[in-house]
Amino acid sequence: MKNEDDFYRNLPPDLLSAFHYEIQKKIKQNILTRAMEIELTLIDQAAKEKGILFIESSYK
Repeated sequence: MKNEDDFYRNLPPDLLSAFHYEIQKKIKQNILTRAMEIELTLIDQAAKEKGILFIESSYK
C-alpha cells in the first residue's frame, strides 16, 4: 500500500479534506465498500501526520 500512502501524504490539506468529505458522504448514504474503508483509513493517517482534525458534521 505504499503508493496509496504516498498519494494521500502528498495531497494538499484542502484536497485531502475533500476526499474525506466525499467518502463520509457515501457512508451516510449507506454506500460503503471495503475499498472505501481502506481509503478512509489512509486519508485519516495522512491527515493526522499533517495535523488535520476532521470534525464529523450532521449533514444529511
